[in-house]
Amino acid sequence: MKGFRYGSAFLLAAVWAVSLQAQEPGGTVRGRVTDEASQLPIRGATVTLSGRTAETRADGGYELTDLPTGTDTVRVTMIGYAPSAQAVTPAAGQTIDLDVALTAQAVNGSRSIADADCRHPERH
Repeated sequence: MKGFRYGSAFLLAAVWAVSLQAQEPGGTVRGRVTDEASQLPIRGATVTLSGRTAETRADGGYELTDLPTGTDTVRVTMIGYAPSAQAVTPAAGQTIDLDVALTAQAVNGSRSIADADCRHPERH
């Protein structure tokens, strides 16, 4: 019976240790996205890392939490700006501050029929 108690205690201790490891917090990456020329914040930029996505707030700020540890690439995109990519290595419980300045870029687009006919509303 003693062996059963010790075996049960060992099993419970092992399960407890594994559950603590599984609850270990992931890393966090946060920062601010701005226009490189004006230094003004960019609202609505998409920040992606490790399958997680955040949209920048009015102040250009963003935060991605509970990220897996290891090296990965932070990607920032916004229409009208060149995309940005930077490698980061978040560790468990660590917060990385990463500010990104995007460079304005011309957007290639085409005119639609609706754009061309806007001068003559009576045709609609």
